[in-house]
Amino acid sequence: MLEGPLVSIIIPTHNRIQALKRAVESAFSQDYKNIELVVVDDGSDDETWAYLTLQKDLCQLVIAKHDQPQGACAARNKAIQLANGEFIANLDDDDFFEPNRISELVAAFRDGVAAVTSYDKFISNHGRIRIWKKKRIITFNDLLYRNRAGSAFLTKKSFLLEIDGFDESLIAAQDHDIFLRLTKYQGHIRTVTKILHNVDDEESSPRITTSSSAWLGYYDFYCKHKAEMNAAQRGSNLYLILKAKGKGSFKNILKLAPCRFWPVELRSWLRKMP
Repeated sequence: MLEGPLVSIIIPTHNRIQALKRAVESAFSQDYKNIELVVVDDGSDDETWAYLTLQKDLCQLVIAKHDQPQGACAARNKAIQLANGEFIANLDDDDFFEPNRISELVAAFRDGVAAVTSYDKFISNHGRIRIWKKKRIITFNDLLYRNRAGSAFLTKKSFLLEIDGFDESLIAAQDHDIFLRLTKYQGHIRTVTKILHNVDDEESSPRITTSSSAWLGYYDFYCKHKAEMNAAQRGSNLYLILKAKGKGSFKNILKLAPCRFWPVELRSWLRKMP
C-alpha cells in the first residue's frame, strides 16, 4: 500500500522533447512513490505526443494535447483539472527535480501554509552554477515587492481551484502572480532549505522572461496588483518593468529599487558593463 497523499506532478510542454524526457525521468525517480504525472502537450509538432503515448502504457501517466499552442498557463490549468492528487507539484519541461523533492515538500506542508518551495540550482550552458537560497518564510508582503519564491512549488489542488489556477492573460510574471494570490488567501510560503529543484538556465532556451515582450507581462501584473502595494513596492515593480525594457540603469536602481535589493541589482548592472 502506498503511503501519503497522492501528488500529481504537472508538466506543460511544447517542442522540447529531449528536455521533457529528463523532466519525466526526474518525476518518476522520486523516492516518494504515491505520485502520478500529468503532462499536457501544448500543440507540439515534434515527437512529443508519440513519446507520451508510449510512456502512458508503461507508467502512471495522464496525458492531454492541445491541437494548437495555447500557452504554458493554459496547459498548466488543463493539467490541474485532470490531476487526481490532493497535492499539485509543478515542473517546467526544461527543468528537473532532485529524487527527494516531493517527499521533502510533502513533509514540510502544514496548516496555514499556502505552498512549499525549496532552494533552486540554476545551471547555464557555460557550466556556471548559482544557487538561490530563498527566505524560510515568504509572505504576501514579501511578494508584493517581487517574486521571492521562484517558479516551482507544491500546494493543494483545492487551493489552486479556489483561485482559478494560473492567469492565462499574463504573458510574463505568471508564477509571481499565482504565488501572490495563494498567499493572499491561504497563508505564507514555506521554503525547504535544500537544493531540490534544478533550473536549466541555458541562454539559448526561448523564455518569455528574457524576450522583448516580457515587460508587458510585468506591467500587466503591476496593474493587476498595484492597489495592494505601498510606495516602495510600487517602485520595486516599476524598476523591474524598466529593467525588462533594458533600462535597468544605475540611476533607476537608486531611484526605484528598495534599498534591500540594491546589492543584487548593482551586481547585475555591473556584470553588464563593458
